[in-house]
Amino acid sequence: MEAIPEFAELAKRSRVRQLRTEVQQRSDRCDTIDRDSAWRAKRKALELIHRVPRSAGRELAYAAFRSREGRALDDFATWCALAEKYGGDWHRWPKSLRHPDATGVAGFVDKHADAIDFHRWLQWQLDEQLAAAQSGATRAGMSLGIMHDLAVGVHPDGPTHGPCRTCSRWA
Repeated sequence: MEAIPEFAELAKRSRVRQLRTEVQQRSDRCDTIDRDSAWRAKRKALELIHRVPRSAGRELAYAAFRSREGRALDDFATWCALAEKYGGDWHRWPKSLRHPDATGVAGFVDKHADAIDFHRWLQWQLDEQLAAAQSGATRAGMSLGIMHDLAVGVHPDGPTHGPCRTCSRWA
């Protein structure tokens, strides 16, 4: 998280560091990783960073990312916000929300614009950090750098199956 430029501007950096320390201390006491607890702490920290105003240059970079990724990014971010609100099994969502063109989606998007933007922003951070890691890998002499891989399988209710097939458009 410290690699996100807005972290340096965050007035509540100590809160982010406190969350990290709490997760590390819990991990040190356990034989297994409590991924849910770690994610909750990371999520809180990322939400704090997401709320930090971006510089004009960073805002332009974010706008360029959103423009480049287009509708697929919007659909995926909307799917994520829906899954948070209604659970991961889209079959159990209200029928008016099961397809991007369904009658209730526009209203959901308006009402949950901040949550949807948070998920877009997370994808931007992922994209930036993967690019930085790739650059570092090739500078270190790795001819391919970082190799991406595809999942062997997908969850039948996940974003790449069902209403968000390939996240380019929901089914």
